[in-house]
Amino acid sequence: PSHDTALLHTLADSTEYRLLTSSGYRPESFVYRDERIERVFAYLHAHYTREISLAEIAQVADMAPISFGRLLKKSTGKTFIDILQDIRIGYAIRQLLDTPLTIAEIAYQCGFNLPRKEGNT
Repeated sequence: PSHDTALLHTLADSTEYRLLTSSGYRPESFVYRDERIERVFAYLHAHYTREISLAEIAQVADMAPISFGRLLKKSTGKTFIDILQDIRIGYAIRQLLDTPLTIAEIAYQCGFNLPRKEGNT
């Protein structure tokens, strides 16, 4: 067997593991002092499976994209793309643990199949 196959067998047979998320995974719910940020997170959790642009999400916050990008970074310490990727990863991990879907199917369902456009950071 190849090195990759051997590694997969070792991982599959191991009794030592750590869950990446609990079976009761729920999207992060942080309380931000800004209602616009709260609306944005709710929107991202509802629409993470599709392409979302910075302009679109800034509109949810009723702000110009540049201003919103700055507010988001100041409020969360992350860029729009970082936050969207974190949300998608959280949902993908949950599906990896709870469904028989392949990694490719999960990636597609969680929005990782979308082409990346410049200027969405």
